Amino acid sequence: MLDSQTLSPPYVMARITNQIHNTEDANSNSLTVAPQVMALIKTDRPKIDAQTVLELQATLLTQDLFCEAASALASDIAVKLHYDRVSIGLIAPDQACVSGFSHGAEAPVGREENRAIVTAMNEAIEQCATVSYPDDPNEFPRINMAHAALARLSGNQVATIPLCHDGQIFGAMTLERGVSMSISLNEITSCEHVACLLGPILLLKWEAKQPWHARLRKEIADWTQPHLKSRQSGVNFVLFASLALVISLSLIPVQYNINAPARLEARAYPELINPLNEHIQSIPASPPEWLRTSRSRTAFDGIVFKQSPETLVQKNAALLTSITTRAYSLMIDVDEGDVSEVQPRQVGKLALISLPDKIILFQVQRITPSALTHDGHHFFQIEAVLAPNSAQHLLHTGLAGIAKIRIGQRPLLWIWSHHIIARVEYKIWCWGL
Repeated sequence: MLDSQTLSPPYVMARITNQIHNTEDANSNSLTVAPQVMALIKTDRPKIDAQTVLELQATLLTQDLFCEAASALASDIAVKLHYDRVSIGLIAPDQACVSGFSHGAEAPVGREENRAIVTAMNEAIEQCATVSYPDDPNEFPRINMAHAALARLSGNQVATIPLCHDGQIFGAMTLERGVSMSISLNEITSCEHVACLLGPILLLKWEAKQPWHARLRKEIADWTQPHLKSRQSGVNFVLFASLALVISLSLIPVQYNINAPARLEARAYPELINPLNEHIQSIPASPPEWLRTSRSRTAFDGIVFKQSPETLVQKNAALLTSITTRAYSLMIDVDEGDVSEVQPRQVGKLALISLPDKIILFQVQRITPSALTHDGHHFFQIEAVLAPNSAQHLLHTGLAGIAKIRIGQRPLLWIWSHHIIARVEYKIWCWGL
């Protein structure tokens, strides 16, 4: 097992020097270097040129799935650049997660070595810089405790390069190589160029496998972040908040009610119809026997005669109507633009001017077939019956108030704008446009 002292550059160079001196003492006439020493001072390093980059790009593009593409790219980098193991990971969602290993050697989640690789990736991502172990004394010092732990565990030299696109880090690539050949600064710089060229392609493959709502959320976040960070951040925030509010109002349904003036009227019973053309000779002051008998069954409080005595009454004309003050009908004046939404058996609530604290329930009974006109407005009368448990002892004929008929669920923006849109469409039609 190698420790930090074993992998340190001074220790390696001292070891090379000692072996050279020992060889010289053994054979003073010729300089013979041991094979392991020649491996340590080997200078034949792989070079990254345009052809190598194109080959790596072709390897990445030939794979359809993201995990397969990441593993293929890691394997190709390991083979062409002489690394023992290459690991590629992406941030998902708040820390790195290894997506592909070289040579298909996928370590199962939970193994200590896999956790060490993830920790090394997070160490480089958090510092937004390339981190290596052993580090170059000529470079800016970085925290590499996780890399040192991975080196002790695997016995390799370690370097991690963050993967970036559009100024954002989305993953990392960890390179491992044995002590036979060190990872030089030039190699790390070349691998950084490879990561810059191939990282965006890898990111596109990862985004392509995401569900549509995740891609939409990312598009919104990518659009809002630069606008909120600009000089006009306040104005942009107001515009974005207004847009979000309009979208919410357009999509969120709420209860839609039709509000209309209403009044209480005494309930009228069916009229008495004249079957023949004849004159009314007299009107008795008291109800006749048949009327008194029917009173015990129908319980009305008064009679309204619709014809005068000694006048000719046409056939099928109404002679009288009985009314009562013990039951009430609710007459609602609904605007002609809203009457199409009203249907029998719909329910609603009534608030009277004289009894604002009493909410009375009602049910729509029928809709009059003809419209009335008042103050230049056209409306239809809707007849409704009050609920049985309404405060009948507090009600009187002629009381007025506001009735709300429950229609159903509608978007709030539609509730606020449908009258205006209807008027505009009517004006456009009148102008012949």
